[in-house]
Amino acid sequence: MRLVAWGFSHQNASLSIRERVAFSQSDLSAALPSLRQEPGVAEALILSTCNRTELYSLVSKGSEEAPLRWLARHKDLPIEQLAYYVQRREETDVIHQLLRVTSGLDSMVLGETQILGQAKMAYKTARMHGAIGATLEKLMQHAFSVAKRVRTETHLGDYNASVAHIAVVFAKQHLLELRRSTALLIGAGETISQVANLLSERGVPCLIIANRTYESAKLISDKYSGMAISLDDLPGYLHKADIIFSATSSSNHILSKNQLEVALEARCRKPVFLVDLAVPRDIDPGARLLRDVYLYDLDDLQKVQEQNRALRELAAREAEDIVSSSTIQFARLRDSIRSGNPTVGIRLRGEKLRDEVLEKSRQLLSKGRHPDLVLNYLANTLTNKFLHKPSVCLREAAIEGDEDLMHAARRLLGE
Repeated sequence: MRLVAWGFSHQNASLSIRERVAFSQSDLSAALPSLRQEPGVAEALILSTCNRTELYSLVSKGSEEAPLRWLARHKDLPIEQLAYYVQRREETDVIHQLLRVTSGLDSMVLGETQILGQAKMAYKTARMHGAIGATLEKLMQHAFSVAKRVRTETHLGDYNASVAHIAVVFAKQHLLELRRSTALLIGAGETISQVANLLSERGVPCLIIANRTYESAKLISDKYSGMAISLDDLPGYLHKADIIFSATSSSNHILSKNQLEVALEARCRKPVFLVDLAVPRDIDPGARLLRDVYLYDLDDLQKVQEQNRALRELAAREAEDIVSSSTIQFARLRDSIRSGNPTVGIRLRGEKLRDEVLEKSRQLLSKGRHPDLVLNYLANTLTNKFLHKPSVCLREAAIEGDEDLMHAARRLLGE
């Protein structure tokens, strides 16, 4: 069996391609079982965000292209077109890519943390639909562990700027009167929540939150003394907005060119600034042709991000070192698993126990427990957990007179 990944990201595919291969959360409920049932596909996970769609699979030898063929059929796209843009990876390269993605090293915003939560959601969804097995399970857990190391052992997160942050900074650079503007935010997810917070911090006096579910919009608007409306009411409020940010999971445009033209007339042609943070795009790209409309999307923001990238390069190099060594570590473990080496299970169990006890120790420290007490807890708990199973087995071996196991244990322990 071989690990294979097929990916479309801001690195190799334009926004127009990325939006055509994107999956909403609801889409995955049908897509994952379908991909998993593809001949030759043993395990599958789909990671689809605003900047990437990647299919991670465990396939039988000779079925490496099965996920791409499935995607072409599922999205009703010519496979030749997909093949032109897609990035194909196998085995160690798959491991390396996933570790870079979850650590924020392959993001448009270098070091951003939102991707880790999105990867965890993709993993949870794949598990819920029975699409992953032992191999992808171990790989995903390893990726999450490495991402955590990158956050704690490097300063990459110190320089993090989310897509929402860049979008708001971009708006501030282009609008002279941000503090006198009315902002319309479409959606109610994490990105829109971040935008609302950032706009509020910068003194935007009026926030209007529009969402398909009114209650979700109101949860955000209430935090900033704003106004909540449903999407059905959106046309009646467009003319009030000086700035519009949109980030929904809709498969169709939320705002059309005609709607914006009508709003402009009601505004007496007062310019409107729009930032489309969605994939697929929420705002009809044809609106760029309208006079007094300034429409920007994720590809435009990427150009801004490149200007700030140098600030995070040193921390990124440290993170890349962690990812590279961790890739080699998992690749060796995978080779050992396939060869039947019991060392793999011992090491994985040991690392799992270590992480559990270390996390508990950190919690104790955060609650104000004395460091000496926490160190004692750490040392004693690790010792007991590591020695419990071997001790039980050796005690039973002694009772049963299993001299072979006793002899093997003495060799293993160097006694």
